[in-house]
Amino acid sequence: MTGHPSESSTNDRAAEGGGAAAAIRRWSSRILVADPNRLGTAAGQDVIDIYRKAYVNGGLTTADARRAQLIWFLSFLRGLPALLMILLPATVLLALELTGFTPVPREFWSALLFSTAGDVLLSPIVYSLIAAPLHARGMPLPLRSALTIAAMTAILIAAHQGLHLLFPWLFTSFGTYVPPLLVFQVVVLFVYLFEVDVHIDYARVTSRWTDTPLQRMLPYDKRGKLIFLRASDHYVIVRTTKGEHELRMRFADALERIGTARGLQVHRSFWVAQDYLTTPRKEGRRMVMRVDGVIIPISATYRDDVVRHLDLAEQAPKA
Repeated sequence: MTGHPSESSTNDRAAEGGGAAAAIRRWSSRILVADPNRLGTAAGQDVIDIYRKAYVNGGLTTADARRAQLIWFLSFLRGLPALLMILLPATVLLALELTGFTPVPREFWSALLFSTAGDVLLSPIVYSLIAAPLHARGMPLPLRSALTIAAMTAILIAAHQGLHLLFPWLFTSFGTYVPPLLVFQVVVLFVYLFEVDVHIDYARVTSRWTDTPLQRMLPYDKRGKLIFLRASDHYVIVRTTKGEHELRMRFADALERIGTARGLQVHRSFWVAQDYLTTPRKEGRRMVMRVDGVIIPISATYRDDVVRHLDLAEQAPKA
């Protein structure tokens, strides 16, 4: 439950402490691009949703990588750090020109503006055609980013040289254009690597997950400890410590995705986590157990397994 805004802000400031360090932390938390693992933005949640489905379905596909890249790239471009980093070289040139500190050659100015605009326009295309397939194949992040930026650089050089042949008065020659371009592209590589690619690296994101494949199919607010599963027509009701959620899938498929979670199937339509198994009792002509306030039937097929399991649990030495 969220408290009153002013009260929450006061508590946050108290927790962070005072002084310049706290002010910097507050500023950076508002300005810097969020890591999707923190789920701090809608874009981050969208990326995690894509990866969650990919993980359950056996791995990241090129289409998954393209969607995640596009979502996060557009989110990145809307942030202040992206605008500052992309426009910084052009801003420095403009400042030098306006202050009269040193004259900036027109050719150098046009070359840098061409590179800046080219990187912004080319990034979605090149990342889709090159980075996404490499991402899906599991290529290490630094190498993937370097190859992508190298391809963008080659395209920019080729395009600029073609325009130089058509408009030599506007676009500088190869020897004048390439050195500043290479310097700028090194900056671009680090910007993309640490502000875009590292946040949506599939291997890095999924390595933090410790829940079961079935739990990864649940919404974040329902992703608690498993209590029981119940089959209902073409759906499976998943009860966790954070509530219930309905998944459209076969009960057998849900059981396969339980992973390392321990429990027993007590009925053709019910599975109960080990920590929530209770002593069976008769109710009329059937055996049942109460689990988290729900009466669950125990079929004759699984009755002996349930009794044997509970007997062993009773005999086990207490920690």
